[in-house]
Amino acid sequence: PKNLSTNFINKRILIEFDEYFKLNNEYTEIAISPAQEIPPVYKIKQKSLEIELKDTLEANTTYTINFGNAITDVNESNKLVNYSYVFSTGSQIDSLQISGKVLSSDDNIPFKGATVFIFPIERDTLFGKKRPAIFTTTDSSGVFSIKNLKEATYKLYALKEESGDRIYNSPKEEIAFLGEPIKLNKDTGN
Repeated sequence: PKNLSTNFINKRILIEFDEYFKLNNEYTEIAISPAQEIPPVYKIKQKSLEIELKDTLEANTTYTINFGNAITDVNESNKLVNYSYVFSTGSQIDSLQISGKVLSSDDNIPFKGATVFIFPIERDTLFGKKRPAIFTTTDSSGVFSIKNLKEATYKLYALKEESGDRIYNSPKEEIAFLGEPIKLNKDTGN
């Protein structure tokens, strides 16, 4: 299926490139949001990337596969930075976004590499117990953007961690959150 497909029912995605490429650190660089319990399998076939979805997809949900810095051309090692593939299991692509900047409360310096995640308010009890399904990472300026969201009410968190499991489970980790939920019905910057 093409990027931005709706009524998606497939278990396999084939993305074709115009030159040979390789994947770097695909299991740390590539993120699917909402996350899946069973990660997809990535296979290179000539100039194509085959993605096999192993987990069940939720109904009427927009999924984003963000490739981070994982895709590099073979000849010159040029990176295809933050390429994403988006599809929806429903009849429309969710288009709302939450964006903002994460700063240290100690010195107001931007937090690079912090995990910013949201939980729909009805799933907020999963905080600290299960990895968030919808997340992103801050850039070198502490800026983040979570795209392709549906209208709902969310709790927003930022986590600076050591383990990489995206769960706040150690007193050595730093956590921040907005005190009030975000009722998302238009794009917002926080």
